[in-house]
Amino acid sequence: MNKVYIISLFAAVSFSASAQKPFTLHEATLSKTKVEAPAVKKIAVSKDGLTRNDALKVAAKAATDIAGEYEITVGDYYFENSVGEVTTECSISRNGDKLIFDSDYFTFSIEATYDEASATITFESSKLGLLNIADAQYYIEFVPFEYDWTLNQGKGDIVQLNKFEAKFDAQTATIKAPVDHGLGWCAYSDAAYSNLAGWVDLFDLISLEKIVEPEDPNEGWTSLGKATVMDGWLCPAFDIDQTLEENWYKVELQQNDDNKNVYRLVDPYHGDSPVAFYNQTSKSGYIQFDVTDPDHVVFTPVTAGFACAELDISKFYCINTLTSFTEYLGASVEETLATIANSGIDIPMTTFKDGVVNLESTYSEGKWMNDACFGIQQEPAAGYGWQDSNGITTNMATKIFFPGVAEAGIGNVDAAADNSPVRYFNLQGVEIAKPAPGSVVIRVQGGKANKFLLK
Repeated sequence: MNKVYIISLFAAVSFSASAQKPFTLHEATLSKTKVEAPAVKKIAVSKDGLTRNDALKVAAKAATDIAGEYEITVGDYYFENSVGEVTTECSISRNGDKLIFDSDYFTFSIEATYDEASATITFESSKLGLLNIADAQYYIEFVPFEYDWTLNQGKGDIVQLNKFEAKFDAQTATIKAPVDHGLGWCAYSDAAYSNLAGWVDLFDLISLEKIVEPEDPNEGWTSLGKATVMDGWLCPAFDIDQTLEENWYKVELQQNDDNKNVYRLVDPYHGDSPVAFYNQTSKSGYIQFDVTDPDHVVFTPVTAGFACAELDISKFYCINTLTSFTEYLGASVEETLATIANSGIDIPMTTFKDGVVNLESTYSEGKWMNDACFGIQQEPAAGYGWQDSNGITTNMATKIFFPGVAEAGIGNVDAAADNSPVRYFNLQGVEIAKPAPGSVVIRVQGGKANKFLLK
């Protein structure tokens, strides 16, 4: 049977603080062909007949004002060190019909005109005057442009525009520009703006999605206390051995009020997380999962609240292989499992037993086969994994111990003798002082755990 390891990123183990975007001057002559360089390295996937559904499932947001915090996606295509699509943060402030776009990615703030009646944003060329760049003085012009693929014998070329329009969709709180349209800044050596010295920056403007925080992020959820996490999603990226108990840490666990089989870890990559030092976003996030079928646990791709420029990550989604295949197929879990079974594919499955969510990692044929995987940026269910500096997949074994379970020593067969105190837990790992007759509980004594029905 074929074994599928989904996709891979190269891991880095040492970092410095993220710097502001460099203020440099690029040569006036640009590459005439856009370089579609991905931000991450992908390994080809053999899905044995599985078909990927690339349609993005975007939940409609309530109608909202255009001002606020956004995640912006731009196309960095035009210079030798270009990296392809980049997703970062951008704030939009409004003063009447004027909008100001601010982002650490931009060399300068960007001003645009907003017509609320037509939901139209107009970016117009403007002369910014004399500025110092790289110990020299240049006259800077803000330039909207279109990349026209009909020019230069089909290789395309940049056409500077006086203006172009983007649209704001208030229902989905998104801004989209026309395809192959972008923004840049030209540097001229003369006040007449006639002698082009180079480009300060240049990028395609792809989209902006507003960050809409719920009024009460805990509404509809009940806290169960602190879970213990053995994190294989991010620790391997920083050369942290997550299998060592000293690297386990506590995270709040919540249960959904409407569906008691749905749980989430709250803000897993701040606080006590071993990777909190490398986290460059202040935004919180979640790791959410459904244990309706304890033999086939699935994860919901929600942002986990982690960003790191050195790893080209502005969004991070903790998932497993079943989630990745389910999203690729655009099918239900049951349909996906049937398709996998008919295809003869051997992939790991997440289980939930005795209060422990287990994402295994097995070693075979010189590589690790991981159940834990992740998505980034605009690919929440991509199914990425980590490689070491030699291109070898790393161990991403992951466990989530429900509150009280790790401390009870479940699974530790070498623990104390049978004369130690007896403790009882429900199937969610919450300790019960006096279990009710007829209930199914986990009985822990001397580090050994057994599940049985109380009579």
